Amino acid sequence: MLSKKLILCAAVLTLAGVLAGCGPDTEGNGGPIAGTRIWIADQPDSEVVIYDDTGNLLKFVGGPGIFSKPNAIDVYAKDGAAWVCDFYTNRIRKFDAGGNPLYASPDPEVEALVLNAADLSVSQSSAECWISDRGNNRVLRLDADGNVLAKVSGFKYPRGISADPAAGDVWVADEGNDAVVKVAATATGNISVRTVEVGRFTGMENPWAVAADADGKGWASSRVEGRVVRLSVNAAELASVEGFDAPVALAVAETAKVVYVVDTGKGLLVALPRGVTGTHKNYAAVATFVVSGLAHPEDVFVDEKTGRICVAEMGGGNVKIYDRDGKLVNTISGFSGPAALAVWSEN
Repeated sequence: MLSKKLILCAAVLTLAGVLAGCGPDTEGNGGPIAGTRIWIADQPDSEVVIYDDTGNLLKFVGGPGIFSKPNAIDVYAKDGAAWVCDFYTNRIRKFDAGGNPLYASPDPEVEALVLNAADLSVSQSSAECWISDRGNNRVLRLDADGNVLAKVSGFKYPRGISADPAAGDVWVADEGNDAVVKVAATATGNISVRTVEVGRFTGMENPWAVAADADGKGWASSRVEGRVVRLSVNAAELASVEGFDAPVALAVAETAKVVYVVDTGKGLLVALPRGVTGTHKNYAAVATFVVSGLAHPEDVFVDEKTGRICVAEMGGGNVKIYDRDGKLVNTISGFSGPAALAVWSEN
């Protein structure tokens, strides 16, 4: 059965008389559409689509046959290129800002690059892509063309991954080892993590998500402990914020100087001050704002150019857009279960 997004896209094309592709990424003069693109992984439908921030479908990137369980997306801010990993097909794909394919990792039946990749992160300083290769207990570093620069072993079920947007060093949630590890951006070849790690934090059980600051610090969350920690440049604990149920995603806002946390268990979007220190038993005591009532949010992404926060509300079938003060700006509906997203604004 065709999804609602694909049916809508086909209808728009028919009315417009456009025969070459879905949702043409032009303004009528061959140039790219100006504005905001929201890449969305609608996981139950095995689809990836691009919307603008007003709710218009711009591009149907791919569905079943290309994707099975798309579970992470990140974009390179300089040109809008997006990387997508798929947990079940064991493929990594790269697209340009218009949703046109640029790279796909080898077919696993021919040559497996990853096994059940859990997350990926694009380095804003180098355009490289780092991948949590969960099934192979390693982290991969790819250049902008998909060539493998490093295979870093020694992890156990790595999950979240986040590249420092300035220096390029990479934070990894090493779930099976109960550790948060910072890896040097210069890791090369087949190498052990112990030889390239910059710091290691072992004070958290089953870390799930991580996020990197531009000043070299990191954030990590544990859905087992219901806790978020802030870490120094060498992975020492600077702050601990408790009271969450299942914090599953983090996003750092450099301009706003906050960190956004989505708690899928309590249905929350929480903004924490980026400079928080000390131990706090209740997130509400230190939060800049708290948005409640979300239906199993799974991902969060902040657009630095606009300051807006996008949340993938998997249980509600929506993508919700908030301003930097936590006020709801728009809701994009009609999804079966958006599980991951990324945002790029051209202007």
